[in-house]
Amino acid sequence: MNKILLCLVLLGTFCIPFVQKSHAQTKIDSLETLLKTAKEDTNKVNILCDLCRKHSIKDPEKGVGYGIKCLELAKRLEFNKGIAYGLHRLGGAYERQGKFQEAIGNYEKSIKIKEGLRDEIGISWSLIGIGLVYEIKGDYEMAINYYKQSIEIMESIKDRKGVASPLMNVGNCYSGLKDYAKALDYHLKAMAVHEEFGNKQGVAADLNNIGNLYLNQKKYDKALDFFMKSLKIRKEIDDKNSMASCMSNIAIVHSGLGNEAKALEYYMRSLSIYEELGHKYGVAGTLINIGLRYMDQGNYKQAIEYQKKSIEIAKEIGMKRMLKSAYKDLAESYAQLNQYKEAYEYHQLYCETKESIR
Repeated sequence: MNKILLCLVLLGTFCIPFVQKSHAQTKIDSLETLLKTAKEDTNKVNILCDLCRKHSIKDPEKGVGYGIKCLELAKRLEFNKGIAYGLHRLGGAYERQGKFQEAIGNYEKSIKIKEGLRDEIGISWSLIGIGLVYEIKGDYEMAINYYKQSIEIMESIKDRKGVASPLMNVGNCYSGLKDYAKALDYHLKAMAVHEEFGNKQGVAADLNNIGNLYLNQKKYDKALDFFMKSLKIRKEIDDKNSMASCMSNIAIVHSGLGNEAKALEYYMRSLSIYEELGHKYGVAGTLINIGLRYMDQGNYKQAIEYQKKSIEIAKEIGMKRMLKSAYKDLAESYAQLNQYKEAYEYHQLYCETKESIR
């Protein structure tokens, strides 16, 4: 069965009766308040650009909307830097939706403008964006090529702090290529940089990535050890978004160890946090994984309930990759219940969605 691994390495944000808003949501609310009174100037472009970035993490459809508004205003003002960064943020929103050609196209346009502005740091981050698209598509060699270009630029301008992110990404790609020795080497290099600058959030991400490395090798005990270390740091710094992601990874480990009850427990904890944060992307992915756990238990009726919920949210935020996974799982669940009409319908939706992802 396919799995959505919610090991989101997000160096930003990650029930009790009174639910506190996350820092990220507070920041979004503050930006939207500023937007209401902002003049049609470069400051408004920056606000729209920031809103595109922050919404893209949890609700890519909304992120795209702000990205388009950002670009429209920046072009009217002939604000080249705003155009470049609007294109970059819009590329990220499209990537989250699974619109890969649009994502790459926006990143490439952003790079072209940044070259004219001699914005080396900006170029390096757009190269990372293109690399991420290829990594998601499973073209690890191409992804590594773009990440290494970014590393080369950052090293040439002595951006020691910035180099950690592409180092992590190269490590993830080598893990995907099953070159685990190289993967570990890059993750340790990234961790050294994060430790040098006292970046606890970065260190937690590195530990999480090393955990994924061992998870890919089915070395479940080692994977669990690194995930738990990562989770401990994330709790200390109250990075709820990353806590939820780490809990999903811990759930996958327990599933691999045959402890489905424990896996389900961690998925439910992850889901609770994502719901608290209003993180629709995380909610949809976790619902898919919970459905898979019920499928593994042979409880297909319960699986269908969660799969349908995930489809509803994935449609809302325009997440084709998640829709593809949910349709496939739902078709299988109905087939197992001998409900072949429904199974056929969802299989067709799976095929159509798969075809639409470029």
